[in-house]
Amino acid sequence: MLKRLVAQRRLIGWMATVALIGGIACWPFPSLSIAGSLGRVGVVLATLWLAIPAQVDESRPPISLWKVISGLILMVAVVRNPWILVPMGFAMAILSLFRQRSR
Repeated sequence: MLKRLVAQRRLIGWMATVALIGGIACWPFPSLSIAGSLGRVGVVLATLWLAIPAQVDESRPPISLWKVISGLILMVAVVRNPWILVPMGFAMAILSLFRQRSR
């Protein structure tokens, strides 16, 4: 399924671009409710486009256990205290300096 999604990545990118341009073009007309809808759809599709890998590497799993655990911890922390994002962002930036580059 991931290979099929990667193959359709370009189409998703074009759909996001068209939706964002349509939302921006309709913005001056507040009576059109489609402007907000197109903008939101464009943002969601652009996010999906960024999340899909450009190529599939069968030797590595698509997501690691550490990413899942850190995502769950981040969600719980943000729900309880949204201001924790600031120090957590600094900590992630510092930790990213020590990350090994994949070859």
